[in-house]
Amino acid sequence: MAAHKKPLILIVAAWLVLTSGLVAQQPPQRIVSIIPSVTEMLFAIGAGSRVVGVGNYDRFPPEALTKPKVGGLIDPDIEKILSLKPDLIAVSGDLTQRARAAEFESARRFLEALPRPQIVVPGNHDVPLHNLYSRFRSGLDRFYESITEDREPFYTDSEIAVLGVNTARALVFKGGRINAAQISRIEESFQPLQDRVKILVAHHPFDLPEHLDQHDLVGRARMAMAGVARCGVDVVLSGHLHVTNSMVSQSVIFVQGGTALSTRGRGEANSFNVIRSEFNRIHVEQHSWNGREFHPDSTGQFHRTDGAWRRA
Repeated sequence: MAAHKKPLILIVAAWLVLTSGLVAQQPPQRIVSIIPSVTEMLFAIGAGSRVVGVGNYDRFPPEALTKPKVGGLIDPDIEKILSLKPDLIAVSGDLTQRARAAEFESARRFLEALPRPQIVVPGNHDVPLHNLYSRFRSGLDRFYESITEDREPFYTDSEIAVLGVNTARALVFKGGRINAAQISRIEESFQPLQDRVKILVAHHPFDLPEHLDQHDLVGRARMAMAGVARCGVDVVLSGHLHVTNSMVSQSVIFVQGGTALSTRGRGEANSFNVIRSEFNRIHVEQHSWNGREFHPDSTGQFHRTDGAWRRA
């Protein structure tokens, strides 16, 4: 097996945007707000007349709809990802906030600016929430029409094999599910590829450390883990919780992505993960937002010893 380290980018992206913290020396007279909650607050405190531009997702108050749309501050993120020259990009769901057509269009444009190949799977936010007819009648149709037609994206080369699996369900508002047919296809895809690092991408986590809520695990997690073990999956990438974590459980490396581009964090800085793989070594590097740019923040090293993965 070649010693080349394959860089793989994991993005967990509910499709909103980042802000950079600027300290004003005097009260600002011309304000551009790209965060819906901030825009609403500006109008609530009587500063709406100073707002000269709003983001793509600003809908309230109605006066905000009259302001010019300025898009979002995503260019630095794209440039950073491009500079890493990844062999593959994995996006583990929640590309939108409420599965609206405009949100999917923005997500599509963002993905088109990133390198390929890509493994993209939906999250629970990519299913309509408030429109119950659309939720149960259409489900993830808009995701597959706008983002990818591939319902089980798969990539392989001489060193890695990466499979995406959908765990989002219309009948479950927050949690996720996986079924026996999906587990069988995971085994069928990975079983012949024992000479490669095998990576599974899903929105909902398959395993979590004890201090996190086990109710957040994907439905039928125990059955899924049995299938993962049978076919020798090395790494499982997931999102959903907006909390970063990496660990080894049952000789599988679990990498939990944080929040890449959403303002709905859980007390952590926005981040994405860079995974560099060799057959017997995995390096996980977290890049976090510091108010100006993404920068390497923390790392995790994992080694395969006697056929089992361990944290170095």
